[in-house]
Amino acid sequence: KKISSGKVRKFNLWKGRFRKIQRTINKDDKLFFVVDTDDVTNTECFSKNIKLLKLYNFCLIVQHKNLEEELCFSCNKANNKKLFNDFYKVQSADKFKSKFCRDKGIDLTLSNNDFNFKNFWSRSGDFSDWLKKNGISASIECNYKV
Repeated sequence: KKISSGKVRKFNLWKGRFRKIQRTINKDDKLFFVVDTDDVTNTECFSKNIKLLKLYNFCLIVQHKNLEEELCFSCNKANNKKLFNDFYKVQSADKFKSKFCRDKGIDLTLSNNDFNFKNFWSRSGDFSDWLKKNGISASIECNYKV
């Protein structure tokens, strides 16, 4: 199944309290969370949010390290320097992110860099282990494709 379009709302499972937005979500909504794994320090907040999410149809999409690492992996780039140069001829992460966020032709940019969507957000093994180690019961196996 493909993810259908809908509302996008930014919410940080590590820092925010899901209860605050819970009443705005319907029981039959499909919820997708991109989980940033480079800062997993607030385990208690994350765990409480996951427990509340069990009442809903939700999916955790795990981001390995950061967006640049995901793009390197998905475009088969050796490192960030190669990624930054091949995409926008820039040297720094800040300039790359700025250009990436403003890119009106992102489909073409990704295509020109041999982006493989099947590889994007596909590495979740370490995070599965982290969930088990911290006693958090949550599946990262989604029935939907991004």
